[in-house]
Amino acid sequence: MRDAFSIQLPAEQVRFLDKLAKDTAKSRNQIISNAVALMMKNFEYVARLVEEADADFAAGRVISHEEVMKHSQAIVDRTVGRRSDRASSPKRVGRENQLEY
Repeated sequence: MRDAFSIQLPAEQVRFLDKLAKDTAKSRNQIISNAVALMMKNFEYVARLVEEADADFAAGRVISHEEVMKHSQAIVDRTVGRRSDRASSPKRVGRENQLEY
């Protein structure tokens, strides 16, 4: 069973929604319904992650700030070291997103 309700949106959001509906050949209702469903799934996922983190904390499964910083710095040092071995600037090859050093 579905329930109907109305919402008020700023004009800019309505224009965007209309353009999206036209571009995707979907109704406003379909787009909003899909967006709400995705938001709810995301909320559930984040809530589950928070519960897991709380359980880890309660069980003492934590890492000190100092250890995190030490590990992070080691990653930065390795990354900087690799970059200094390469040419000073990357050049584009093939697709737009791919870089070659």
